[in-house]
Amino acid sequence: MEIFVSTYCSFFDNISLFRDSNKTSESSNLSGSDYSVEQYCTWKKFQEMVEHILNTFLEDLGGSIEKLERALDEISSESM
Repeated sequence: MEIFVSTYCSFFDNISLFRDSNKTSESSNLSGSDYSVEQYCTWKKFQEMVEHILNTFLEDLGGSIEKLERALDEISSESM
């Protein structure tokens, strides 16, 4: 349990570091769902980082993102 909590906390440390290193001083003047190329690139980097961390955790447990997605799809289809 202690290892899990330690690893879980490091996940949030990574998120905080990412947020701090990707702050932008420019205010968004975009309306609606329009995003700048810089904002998209930042989101894409964030997505890749989170997927890597999640995959690492799941691999440590003997799983994978694909297995998690299949399990979630099964649960979702059963609840309908």
